[in-house]
Amino acid sequence: MISALQQFIRRIGGRWRWGAAAAGFALLAVVHTWPLASDLGGLSRNDNADAILNTWIVSWVAHQLPRDPLHLFDGNIFHPSPNALVYSEPLVVPGVMAMPLRWLGASPVLAYNVLLLLGFALTGWAMYAVIARWTGDHAAGVLAGSLIAFNAHTMTRLPHLQAIHVEWFPLAIWALDRLLTGRRTRDAVWVGLFVLLLALTSGYLAVFVVFALGVATISRPGDWWGRHGAPALVRLTAAAAVTLVIATAMLWPYRQVRVQEDFRRPLRIVEMYAASPWSYLSTTARLHYRTWSHRVFGERTTEALFPGFVALALSGVALGVRRRTQTAGRRRMLVAIAAVGFVLSLGTMTPLYAWVYHVVPPMQGIRAAARFGYLVLFAVAALAFSASVSRSIRVSSAESPRRSTRGSLTMIAAGCATSPARTFTTSNTSRRRRSRPPESSIARCSTRSR
Repeated sequence: MISALQQFIRRIGGRWRWGAAAAGFALLAVVHTWPLASDLGGLSRNDNADAILNTWIVSWVAHQLPRDPLHLFDGNIFHPSPNALVYSEPLVVPGVMAMPLRWLGASPVLAYNVLLLLGFALTGWAMYAVIARWTGDHAAGVLAGSLIAFNAHTMTRLPHLQAIHVEWFPLAIWALDRLLTGRRTRDAVWVGLFVLLLALTSGYLAVFVVFALGVATISRPGDWWGRHGAPALVRLTAAAAVTLVIATAMLWPYRQVRVQEDFRRPLRIVEMYAASPWSYLSTTARLHYRTWSHRVFGERTTEALFPGFVALALSGVALGVRRRTQTAGRRRMLVAIAAVGFVLSLGTMTPLYAWVYHVVPPMQGIRAAARFGYLVLFAVAALAFSASVSRSIRVSSAESPRRSTRGSLTMIAAGCATSPARTFTTSNTSRRRRSRPPESSIARCSTRSR
């Protein structure tokens, strides 16, 4: 299944593999969000208030950070209230990425749309890099990157830039794996850096990666317990402490507002925005929605977390394949990440969430517990193209590699494809809401650069 794609990439040459993969993910981002790329400055999801809010945030960060970073969170809204930005996601990292665009005169909508496409491409490329490093198989990395960047969850969250810019998450898991196996200080530094970048992008992502790293570490006691593993534990603890101090200092206004206003999300709100087991069978992809998912999405759940048939089948193979010690540790790590993501995504349906809510203060800022399901999607994508699965598939597809590769890519694309997205003018927003389609929608708007 993967061998033909692997041979093609080899012909390009080793030094071009990474660039070819990046270009491929950029192309996939254009295809999956089409027709957005046809008019980046005029099309937008401005029918959604979150899209408008996030468009403002990234432009505000790009404007304010180089001018007055100490007052970055004093946004130019809700005057005279200070720290207006802390009522939403920080989006500092995407805001920094938007700086060159805004300096060149791009409108806020154009900057947001470029960042949206860039987020898809970077997330896919980061996952590709991790799987390629773990397996030595670049084709498997491409397919895993496609699964994590373009899935049922991300394709329904175009208004939420923070849900698309998850490129640092796979790299954080990769750095932890290197730290537990190599016990090097530089890997601990990478773990801390990637966690910090996630925290400066989204509070949700900060919580997700902390839980993922925590359960991943616990699942591999042999790598950090005892005299042999003590160096890894010491370095990880030090990295966690330093990262916590830096993140707290940079995001201190969030702490101030939480204390001064007793700002927290009640559990009854969390229950409203939690997933259910049906969510993992829910998708808005055209192929699945028209054939069977319409009986689930909208009727039994409003969350779309279906990993796809290909990913589920291959991850099941991964769980049944005998592994070496090192890859067995990664398997336990990924299973643990999937398990904690699934349980917490159910919100108050299980008693664990309420306990964690009271014990871990950052959990009190989480409203949509269903988004923990991203951990499940990540783990399934990583398991689906692990080393053992890649080898097994290459053997089984040796007789017809081209047909197998074409089939695998087609099934993965069809498993999440919602493009072409429906285009409409802002005057048609109310009409759209009366007959809400399952696919992604893009609105046309007129904006000027300021």
